[in-house]
Amino acid sequence: MIGVIDIGNTRYHCGLGENVSVIKRLDTEEIDEVVKFFEGVDNIMVISVAEKRLRVLKRFLNGRIIRFPMDKIQRDYSGLVGEDRIAASLYVKEKVLYPCVVIDAGSAITVDIVNEEGLFSGGAILSGVKNYLSLFQAQENLKHIRVEPEPLENHGKNTEECIRHGLYIYINGIMDYVDSLKIKRVIVTGGDAHLFMKRGWMHDRDIVLKGGLVAVNLFT
Repeated sequence: MIGVIDIGNTRYHCGLGENVSVIKRLDTEEIDEVVKFFEGVDNIMVISVAEKRLRVLKRFLNGRIIRFPMDKIQRDYSGLVGEDRIAASLYVKEKVLYPCVVIDAGSAITVDIVNEEGLFSGGAILSGVKNYLSLFQAQENLKHIRVEPEPLENHGKNTEECIRHGLYIYINGIMDYVDSLKIKRVIVTGGDAHLFMKRGWMHDRDIVLKGGLVAVNLFT
């Protein structure tokens, strides 16, 4: 078994896999659970957007970490980019699923394009659903309101419903943008993926971890 971990801003997404298939998965905020999950695994590919959390994790995994090889992956993009975004695009290229749009709906929402050559070519970064809602709850006169992260299609009749209707407009605006790209294949992942699904779009909760497995096969 090959170990792979995607270190996000709030959670550790861990997988054990063979070839490019994830056989077992764990999502947790607890380092102790991560360490237990990877017992007996010699090599663990790490995809990270949170360097401080990675430094803490390194102390527990005793030199078994392999860093995701960002410098070896060609892309149509300049500047810094999250390893998770490149990992997803690497899987898309390996499985010849391009051109493709990948929506990752987590703490942040990324909408990424993998072009006709199978290269990551950028996209958009937006506030995640929970962060979007927290903007309202930070307001002095709205602190008492607890809004469920469920969009409301009809216009609101009270403050909570109005915020949820705003969330509906926000999510559908993102989906309309994706439609405007005229790219037929769309893959959705992340903790809030269910809010962004529509007919014909694919859901793949493991796409980032699978990209890590592809990197192990290609570059180690």
